[in-house]
Parts: sequence; C-alpha cells; structure tokens
Amino acid sequence: MSIENNVSREEADLSEILDSFKRIINKFLGLCLAAIMFFVKLWWVFLILIIIGVGFGVLMQGGPDYKAELIVKSNYETQPYLYNAVTQFNNKLKDKDSIFLMGFGINTEKPELKKVEIKPIVNLVGLLDESKIDSRNLEIIVKELEIDDDTNLMSSELFYSSYLYHRITVTLRDENDTDKIKLLFDYINQQPYILALRNETLKNQKDHIQQNDRAIVQIDSVIASYYKNINIAANNSSNLSYFNNQNNLNIEGLFARKITLIEETEILKNELIGMDEAVVAVSTIQSSKDQPFFKNKYILYPIILVGLFIFIMFLKFLFIALKASVEKNKV
Repeated sequence: MSIENNVSREEADLSEILDSFKRIINKFLGLCLAAIMFFVKLWWVFLILIIIGVGFGVLMQGGPDYKAELIVKSNYETQPYLYNAVTQFNNKLKDKDSIFLMGFGINTEKPELKKVEIKPIVNLVGLLDESKIDSRNLEIIVKELEIDDDTNLMSSELFYSSYLYHRITVTLRDENDTDKIKLLFDYINQQPYILALRNETLKNQKDHIQQNDRAIVQIDSVIASYYKNINIAANNSSNLSYFNNQNNLNIEGLFARKITLIEETEILKNELIGMDEAVVAVSTIQSSKDQPFFKNKYILYPIILVGLFIFIMFLKFLFIALKASVEKNKV
C-alpha cells in the first residue's frame, strides 16, 4: 500500500512540474506576442525615430578617419626620449596648441594629424639574451610587478631601451595627409637632447672609423717594412742578426688584427647609413580607412533613439502593472 502511495505522490509531483513548465512557456509566449503587437501597433513611431536618427547622424557624421602605420628605428639609444617626444606631440595635438601647430605647418582649425600612438616591436629572444634573464627569473618579475600578461610586461616602459624598432600609428584627417607625418619626425629629431646625442654619436662613430683606418695604414707600413728587411737580409749575410730580431715580430697577429679592424670598420660604415637621424622610418607608410561600426553615427543614433523609446515604454508598462497589482491587493 505504501508503495502505491509513493508512486501516486511521485506522479502528482511530476504533474505539478509539467504544469509549472507549461505556465512558464505560456507566459513567455504571451510576452513575445505582446512585444510583437507593440511593435506592429507603433511601427510608425519606430519608422519616424529611425528616419530622424539617420538624418541627424548624417549631419553629425563628418569625414572618416584614416590610420597610417610605419616601422621606425631609434638610434643612439634614444628610445625613452622618443616615447617622451611622442607623448608631448600628442598633448600638443589634443590641446590644439595654435603656436605649436602653426610652427610645424599644421592646420590649426582642422589638424591633419589627430593622434599618434607608438609601441615597441618586442623581440623577446633578443631581450632575454641581452638581459641574461631566464624563464624562471622572468616569471618572478611578472609576479612581483603583478602583470598578468608577459607581452604587456615586455612592451612596457621598463624595456623601451632594449628595442631598436617600434611601430607608429598615426590617425589622419584625410587619406592624402600622409606627407604630414614627416612633421612628427622633424619634431622628434629636433629635440635638443636628441640632437646633441646624435651629433656626439656621429662624431664618435666617424672618429672611430678614422682611427681604424690609421691603424690599418700603420699595420700595412710595418708589414711592408718587415718584408723589405727580409729581402735585404737575404741578400746580405751581415744583416743576419737584424733579420733574427725581425723574426720576433708577430706577423700573424698583425694580419689578424688588420682583418679585425677591416671588419669592424665595415660594420661601423654600414651603421652610419641609417644613422643620419635619431629616429628614421624603415618601412613604407601603410594607410587605411578607420571607421568602426559604432563610429557610424547614422547607424548609432537610430539605435539610441529606438532603444530609448523602448526603455521609456517599458518603464510605463512596469508602472501600470505595479499600479494594477497594488489596486488589486487593496480590493
């Protein structure tokens, strides 16, 4: 008997669950139907709001922005000063400093350059090799600095000076304004400290090349004198003792030193090719239209107007429902 009671109780519970589920489904379908009826009834209101939004968006849209990207190389270990100069340049653009803009030939009313961003091109292998940091020490550094992403750490200002190459992104007013990017390089390279560092580094580099050239000439002179004395000694036995003294000269070492100086000078001369300025572009400028979806005001404004109308009508519906519930409870 107890088994039959348990079965009947379980069947009753299951029936109640199914009924509750049906009521939920019916309420949901009712709400969907009410929403459809709401949109059908007020379609003309939505149409007007969309037309107004599109019209207002077209008037306020303005022209699209363009983004230009290029890769630059920083010379003379000027990386921190490069980032500081870009920050200052951005602040001048943001503040619309008319004196600054006019001084660099930028339109004061509608600046051709709107924003400048710079990020290092991370060379993780080179950084770890240069800094002598192994993976374990890197993990410790990340934990101490409370940085979740190793990449963010590697591209932070802590390691700016370790990277030679950087990616600059410039937001332009017009696609044809890419020639104005040269003004950014002029501003960076004309910074007093960067200019002084450039001049001193170039002078030292050229002096180093001249010293190597003089050393090579001296080595050539010593080697020529050595072989000349060998020939003299070979023709005159009285100079045999002098020849023996000449044999003490490390001629192989001189040849090795000469080769080293020639290779070093070649490297220094190659480095000079890209060291005319502190910051130089090493890639062509790639520009593209920058028009994210939510920057299209003729799309954004209709969505805002329709959404605001639906929100107001929902508040109205909620108020009526609460009012009806209160009045029902009073009765």
